[in-house]
Amino acid sequence: MLNVANWLAKWFSNGALEEAGQDRVETGPKYNEALAYLKRKQGMRTREDFDLQIEPMYQVLMAGLRETMDSAAAEDAVAHIIYDTACACIRRWSGRLPQKRPGTDYRRYEFIYTDALVTAMAVEGYLRAKQGEDDVPQLLAERLIPAAVLSEMQADPMVWEDWLGYFEQSSLGGLYAMAHDAPRELDLSASEPAAPVRPPGPPEPPAEADSPRRSKAAGWDVVDGIRKCLEDGTLPFNAPGNLVQIDREGRTFLRSPAAFEEVRRLLGWEEDTKRLVNQFARLKIGKQVREGRDLFKGRSLRSESWVEGHVIEQSNVFWNDNAPEGRFVIKDVTHTA
Repeated sequence: MLNVANWLAKWFSNGALEEAGQDRVETGPKYNEALAYLKRKQGMRTREDFDLQIEPMYQVLMAGLRETMDSAAAEDAVAHIIYDTACACIRRWSGRLPQKRPGTDYRRYEFIYTDALVTAMAVEGYLRAKQGEDDVPQLLAERLIPAAVLSEMQADPMVWEDWLGYFEQSSLGGLYAMAHDAPRELDLSASEPAAPVRPPGPPEPPAEADSPRRSKAAGWDVVDGIRKCLEDGTLPFNAPGNLVQIDREGRTFLRSPAAFEEVRRLLGWEEDTKRLVNQFARLKIGKQVREGRDLFKGRSLRSESWVEGHVIEQSNVFWNDNAPEGRFVIKDVTHTA
């Protein structure tokens, strides 16, 4: 069986990484679909930058695995690595990196820690596919990761320590936990869900379906439904394009009416979306633009168009204690300085 170090030396001698980008390995639909999915979900690099700085890793992985398995099996293995990485990137937007690094400005590190997560999972995936042969992640990093990406990670001692710690399943930095979907290892609340903030007083008596009293109770049912979908993960949040976002100061943004339509679909509710939106609006728990209007504009990235939604400032309406960290910007509300 081909030795990993020798194989890598063959590939990377005389600038072979650049050659890999020019002389592409032939790929099939599984690889291409997985790569397109990761491009969308990693959320940091442009498509052109991703193609230049990240995809060459997967090209080399594919070529290396084809040395010891047939082309179809190699493509399946690499596609699986890429899909796993995309899922981790989705979770990465719902948490905060680095973990267990008190006093660290996570916004400064969101780009480089995304690269660290993606590259560590590529190296781990290769080692797993080779069944532990020549378990040398640092050597693989030096030979596999594009030079610009690797040098940036190594230039920050904390980032590089956390990258190496990934292969020891270290909790520092949170990369391993984020990759392996271990929420109790993340700095997110693991307590039992707290009840949404409801008006005090005894249970409301039965009322006609169209009465204001019934509409308010129905509004809290909508809140409970949104909360349930957030808790079980069927309604993702914080990644670019998600229907629920958290801004930099902990406000929750519900894209309207799309978030309500998605919850209606997920829970199999028969009521139409407009009715759900109206029931929610009657609670008056959203921030008001002015009397009678409660829709704000927001976006995750400057390249995105503004979208409309409701803004909820009380974090315990949808979350346990404090809302997860977010980077969403709500126009005329979020402080951007």
